Amino acid sequence: MNFSQLTNSLEHAGFTSGEAKVYIALLNLGESNVGPIIKSSGISRSKSYDILERLIEKGVVSKIEKQGLLLFQALPPHNLLNII
Repeated sequence: MNFSQLTNSLEHAGFTSGEAKVYIALLNLGESNVGPIIKSSGISRSKSYDILERLIEKGVVSKIEKQGLLLFQALPPHNLLNII
């Protein structure tokens, strides 16, 4: 499945376009701070924190603090079944 197909599938499941891009970016990056997420997803910094918080509320992204750095990680795709 290519990026466009995966984005469309996530949008069909109820994600916004931005949520889909950020979730896919996190799947590719693994645990990451906001900088690489912004670069990989193409989402602006101002929108990225709101999108990340919505994904946390949906239960598909986790947030931790390590050595004073805020890190995000996509939870396994099977967690998507919980929101569908």
